[in-house]
Amino acid sequence: MNEQDPQYQQHPQNLQATPEKKKTKKWPWIVGAVTALCIFYGANGGGEEAPAAAEQTTEKVAETKTDKKATDKATDKATEEVEEAEEAEPTAVAVKAGQIVKEFEDNELAADAKYKGRTLEITGVVDSIDTDIWDDEKYILALGSGGNWEFLFTNCHDMSTDELSTINKGDTVTVVGEFDDGGDLGVEVKNCALA
Repeated sequence: MNEQDPQYQQHPQNLQATPEKKKTKKWPWIVGAVTALCIFYGANGGGEEAPAAAEQTTEKVAETKTDKKATDKATDKATEEVEEAEEAEPTAVAVKAGQIVKEFEDNELAADAKYKGRTLEITGVVDSIDTDIWDDEKYILALGSGGNWEFLFTNCHDMSTDELSTINKGDTVTVVGEFDDGGDLGVEVKNCALA
């Protein structure tokens, strides 16, 4: 019989035995993989400590953000307070009308340095309420010490006519305004209003 004959191949006794594959043992690979995993987890501190460390890091980041927000808030508040203080009206310098005139008579340079750029709160006796020499639409309130022989006054400009109509010669009043000039013609104060 021919080995290539299909009938010959159909009989089991005529089949040649195929060599068996060599069986490899898988358990050393499994042991190696488990050992590698154990080493990896051992080097990273085990599986339990890693989440705890991550949690601590998250807490520290949250604390840092909270501290930064608190610091930013405090800084913003301090900045606002400084800005408000800068915007706030300066404290008015309280002075009597006759006193400030005398200061300018005695030493104009020293008086200019003392009052320049300041807001004044002037108390004095009303000597007159007259129109401005240069503009008969504007009225000026002249304040003095109430003496009979005074000829220099603290002149208050830019007052409303409503306020001026409520006061009379001889009244003692207090006016708040901005120092403008002082010298041979008395003291000039602008943007005045009754205190």
